Amino acid sequence: MTREVASASPDASPGEIARLMRERDTGIVVLVSGDSPVGVITDRDLALGVVAEAAPADRSVLAHASSPVVAVDGDAELGDALGRMRRHGVRRVAVLDGDGRLTGLLDARTAETAGAAGSTPAP
Repeated sequence: MTREVASASPDASPGEIARLMRERDTGIVVLVSGDSPVGVITDRDLALGVVAEAAPADRSVLAHASSPVVAVDGDAELGDALGRMRRHGVRRVAVLDGDGRLTGLLDARTAETAGAAGSTPAP
């Protein structure tokens, strides 16, 4: 699980998100309102939803983000996390604490590798 998650306001512009992705060397940013994740935007979303559609540069990225966020509790089993990914057709899930706050991201490759090694908790 990645604990250093790039996050931004859902009001951020596409340019702000792209710069954050470059600075953090990531292709995914979780959009957070208060402490709760409200959307996920990827570099692919920016390319296909913003650039290809010539969306206004000052428009919020939330319109191009995946929402609601597919998430699991921090104590979820790897199999449960992978099942949720498959059901929702995503490769990553947000990991939330008991209060619904973002604590990390779990990607399918990491979960599958950990599962093959015999690990069971998602984080």
